[in-house]
Order: sequence, then structure tokens, then C-alpha cells
Amino acid sequence: MRNNPREMRIVAIVMLILVLSITIQVMPSHVQAYTLSPLKQIKSGVNVKNIKCNDDLHLVIKKENGSPACVKVDTSKVLLERGWARSVFYNIDLYVQPRLMLDTYYDGINKNNATVSINNKTYYQTTLDHDVNNLTKGISILFQKVIFVFPNGIINTSTGRFLVLDIKFPDGSEEIYGRNTTNPVGSNVTDGIEIPSPFGPPAITSITALSNHLSPQAGITIFHNKIKVFVSAENKTSQ
Repeated sequence: MRNNPREMRIVAIVMLILVLSITIQVMPSHVQAYTLSPLKQIKSGVNVKNIKCNDDLHLVIKKENGSPACVKVDTSKVLLERGWARSVFYNIDLYVQPRLMLDTYYDGINKNNATVSINNKTYYQTTLDHDVNNLTKGISILFQKVIFVFPNGIINTSTGRFLVLDIKFPDGSEEIYGRNTTNPVGSNVTDGIEIPSPFGPPAITSITALSNHLSPQAGITIFHNKIKVFVSAENKTSQ
């Protein structure tokens, strides 16, 4: 008995549909998540830090509107270098140590509002109205689109005086130097930028801290009890 070609095609189509149906049902749920766009993943409840991109793509956050995007690695490097995007993994732990701490003078350290040079790089500098003797909790200043916050004011301890500095950058990145916490036995544990003392030991009259964030780079100087903040002048270096 000869098989009907039409019936054979119908049977083949039905078998194919059954195979595809079984494959989709047993496919792991995480595989489907990879195929969704970043915005759809967010709408489905996925945290930005947990957004998945295809293996050949890198997750960045667009600077213009804060939205996530999956782009090619080479493209992400260009976007990050030019400041048009930021990596979602940048500085997940906000509590960090400054990139560099200096206890030496630099050209312009004694000026209140000026363009100064630190490590052959040019910065805009301004001096706060508050010095280390009257810096109260919550003082903040917006300078060159960077926000500097002093959440604890000046913290006095048995080992010296400290301040905690919170820097918020235009691209949404944030760095916090220090914290003032209470340990299980009830005493305070302080970490941050130490106020320099001319009495020592050792005798120091200035301290400068530079951010890990480089575009722009920001920082703070404490000089003769005066508090100065600065932000790098992009694409400019001192000669």
C-alpha cells in the first residue's frame, strides 16, 4: 500500500510542532531572560545590576537618561571613555578609599578660588565658608556639577579628628570616604579623612584626597583648617 504524500507531509509537520513544543517547555527560564531587552527585563522586575546581555555584549547606563543598554564591547569602551555612558558595575560598594592621599603642598593650595595644579593635572578649586572648626552635619556644596556632602560634620575621637566625605558625580557615580558606625560593644568606629594636625606626631598642615572617578576627578584639601574642594578641568593639563 502506497503512502499518500499529502498525509506524510501533515504527519511530518505535526511531529515538528510537537518537538518544538517539548523543547520550549524544557528550556531553562534563564535562557529566555537573556533574549529580553534591558528595558523589558527592568519592567519584569529585574534589578539593573542583574540585567543580562548576550555573551558578546556589555551592559552600560546611558548618561543622557539613565537607561540601560547592551552594546558591543568596543562600543562600550568608546562610550565610557567619552563620558557618554557609565558601567553599571562601577563602584557598587560606595564606601571606598580615595585613589590618592597627599600630605604635600601643590601649586595654588593657599588660594581660595582658583585654577590649581595637582600631579600635573589642572583642577578648579574653591574654598568652603565652613572650616574644620565649624563644619556641621549635612553641609553640602555643588561645584562644577559635582556634589560634595559632609554627612557627619567633624568627628572627634580619642585618636584624632576625621570627616566623612560623600562625592556624587554627574554620571550618577558616587564615592564615600569613611563612615561613623557603632560596634557591638557600643563604641564608635570611625574611618575617613583625618584632619591634619600641626602638633603631630607627625606635624602635618595639609592633606589632599583624590577620587577614583577620573572623568571628572574630584577631591578635597584641608590646609591650615580651611576646607577646599576641587574638580578636574576636562581635557586640560598643566604644562
